[in-house]
Amino acid sequence: MAAHASRRRRDGGRRSRRGMSGLLVALAAGAWLAACTTGDVAMNPSVTTETTPVERSLGFYLSEAFETDVREVALRGQGYIAKFPLGQASAALFRNLIPRLSAGAVEVAATRSDAAVDAVIEPVIDDFVFWTMRIGGQHFWVKVRYRFNLYAPAGELITGWTVEGSGEGAGMGEAADQAVEQSAARFAASFRQMPEARRWLDGLPLAAATAAAELQKTEPAMGLAPRTGVYDGAVRVRVEPEPAGWRDLMEALAAEQDARPVRLTALALRIENLGASRLLVRPSDIALTDDGGAPPLEPLPHSAVAAVLTEQHGRIASPAAGAGLLALPLLIAALANLASASEELTDFEARSATLVAQHLRETIVVPGEAVEGLVYFPAARPKLRGLMIEIPVVDLDGATRYVVRVPAGEPTASFKPFTAEQDPAEEKTQ
Repeated sequence: MAAHASRRRRDGGRRSRRGMSGLLVALAAGAWLAACTTGDVAMNPSVTTETTPVERSLGFYLSEAFETDVREVALRGQGYIAKFPLGQASAALFRNLIPRLSAGAVEVAATRSDAAVDAVIEPVIDDFVFWTMRIGGQHFWVKVRYRFNLYAPAGELITGWTVEGSGEGAGMGEAADQAVEQSAARFAASFRQMPEARRWLDGLPLAAATAAAELQKTEPAMGLAPRTGVYDGAVRVRVEPEPAGWRDLMEALAAEQDARPVRLTALALRIENLGASRLLVRPSDIALTDDGGAPPLEPLPHSAVAAVLTEQHGRIASPAAGAGLLALPLLIAALANLASASEELTDFEARSATLVAQHLRETIVVPGEAVEGLVYFPAARPKLRGLMIEIPVVDLDGATRYVVRVPAGEPTASFKPFTAEQDPAEEKTQ
């Protein structure tokens, strides 16, 4: 008991010193913020896609919280805080877009409405991510994710779905506008592509929007050997962790003198259409997950990967702000900046072009065909052990989503694969 009490006193001393250190850090951060200049980022996104009207009348509700949503980004290397009027720009765009989607569209004051509409739709800003890449000068990347809630006129929530978009460029406003515009285009297409929206339009059961996970059959593998997930008669996905070409590149970079670790990993995917319907593959929907409750990892844009892989020339800045899923330790793995800006840009552009040719693209896979390519993730966990990769694939004609889930690395003891000869329902109860 005495020894325990003595240890607590020593621990208490350490906590006190840590508390003082934390206070000093907080004061320094506060002083830095006070010294920063603040500026508004000009945003003016526009509707850039053709729209096909839906055969339902829509009310749309833009809440005060939505319209006044401002995202601040602290550019620590420049002593500047950028303010993105994301809500104001989004509200202006959706006021223009939604009436094009529904001839009877009308803006309403709440999710419950007495207006003569079939449903009320409410956009919500779900995520905002901002990156700065310094390759031959400033280069910005932005991601915006919206959630769309669909309500019955009496106010009951019917269903909801998410869409996201990204943009990049030499200007912050340019990148943000591109992200909002791509999100808006995907929202307009969602009434034809998202199972929840399609089923509402067609009067189909919403509960069947996503196929039961128990229907998937998994062909496991050990180590870095390929593994496969299958929904019979629908889709087969083959996953190869860290394919040979990628491993060779990582080893070559690691062998360079004074090179820092490149904390990236790649997975090669092959998605095969086994059915009679068209399948939508959208790489931005893919995620790495685990059972420990950690936030999922999302694929990295090829431009960010190209920046990290710019051999001994490029560097990518730490995330300036945003609580999004992409603000991860990847960004501290940038290589040292040893060349001129022009050399950086040349190397970056070459690598970016190579990655564009290799990465998995958003596409529609017709029956009997397949698509393949690479997706890139921050290597936040050694050898991806215990992580699962989730690949959502949408049956556009059947309004059904198949989420193929297979190990991204070596299986853990908690993972219980089953084969085509086993009954998935029986396996689940074991």
